[in-house]
Amino acid sequence: MGRVMLRRVKTVAVGFAVATAVASCTGADPDEGSESSRSSEPEKTASGVERFALAAEPVWRGDTGGLPEIMTSGWHSARYVDDVLLLEYSDASTAVVDPETGEPYWTADSELMAGNGAKNGDVELSSTTGYAPLSRVRGEWAMFVTYRTGYHTEGAERGRWTAAVRVKDASLLWKVPALVEPYDIVDSDERIVLLAIGSLDDRPVARAISTADGSTVWETKDVWGRFLAGEHVLGTVSSQPPELAADDSYVVGLDAETGQRRWSLEGRYHRSEVGFVVGDVALVYVRPVAASDQEEVVLVDVASGAEIAKLGWDFGGKNSCAGDDSRLIACTLDDKPDSPEGDRLVTFDVAQRAKHVSPPEQDVGRFSVKKVEGDYVFVDDDTSGGDDWWAVDRDGVVVSDKLPGVLIGISEQYAAFTLPDGNIPAVYQREQ
Repeated sequence: MGRVMLRRVKTVAVGFAVATAVASCTGADPDEGSESSRSSEPEKTASGVERFALAAEPVWRGDTGGLPEIMTSGWHSARYVDDVLLLEYSDASTAVVDPETGEPYWTADSELMAGNGAKNGDVELSSTTGYAPLSRVRGEWAMFVTYRTGYHTEGAERGRWTAAVRVKDASLLWKVPALVEPYDIVDSDERIVLLAIGSLDDRPVARAISTADGSTVWETKDVWGRFLAGEHVLGTVSSQPPELAADDSYVVGLDAETGQRRWSLEGRYHRSEVGFVVGDVALVYVRPVAASDQEEVVLVDVASGAEIAKLGWDFGGKNSCAGDDSRLIACTLDDKPDSPEGDRLVTFDVAQRAKHVSPPEQDVGRFSVKKVEGDYVFVDDDTSGGDDWWAVDRDGVVVSDKLPGVLIGISEQYAAFTLPDGNIPAVYQREQ
């Protein structure tokens, strides 16, 4: 925080010196009319980022907002969807609440409670991954889940489906029979929902189903489906599921309309694994040679697989990077391999194709990137045992007071955190 204050004091001093010089030429009092103009302008860092500020007290907490007692802690994701807040804890624990009060519209801790879906009988929802894909279906925001009925009513006929349910009230929009094989619902857009299907004969399948009605659009064997990216789908070819990071893994790009393979990273690196997608850029962890035990972070174009930029070397087990929905990628990485020194905060503006590296004098080695939103990078300060969180700009300059916890969701008006005391969610008003 000392660096931030020092930088701000220097900026004000320079501004005052300029005003004094102008006043000596014009005869005007440098303080006259200038105080109000200075105070009305938001504080900014050298990179032009305004301070990230919150109200002193939360608007509501998970243990006071009306959630069932079993669901008052442990949430890892908060997404603002129109005028509701979607909270997710695990593959089977979901709540949609009023963002201003925390009062639930519906909850699902396996069994669905409230919401139109529950009124139609015995219903269970599960997102399979703990982070349900969201897209619009017939103009309504929907989440794509597995949907079961009859498991809590004696004598009832049991059924299991892949389904689209409306976020606001959990009402069923469509359902199709679920697969016998284990599968995950991994991504969606307004055209297709992507499934990653495990197979009993060890041959995975990437399947696209229609967002509108769940009908099958295409399927491609021997590929684990991972991400949708506009006209393209990113997948992994591997002898094991992607989360097991098999040594023979490599990334492929498929056509989103047909499922046909368009490009591959096979042979370019010893192994490759896609971390996430921002806009038309994919962040990929690669191992350049077989003997290496270190991962290099590169960016590739989703349309061609061409390498766009090298960001640095990852020593954090693939948890050093994050990106927002469309523009900014941020990582805390090392400048060079075989060295734990030289930590840098590296950001990449997808639209501008511009890489930025924090200056050497800025101490960012203690930070781990957790989330990115707009011009803000939210980090965990490792030197404090993981209990200090800050917002920083792309230079690594702290632009907030100590944050109340881990940021799990943000909108223009609110920011949602999990608090270190009991891992309870809390929503704070943002101050502009």
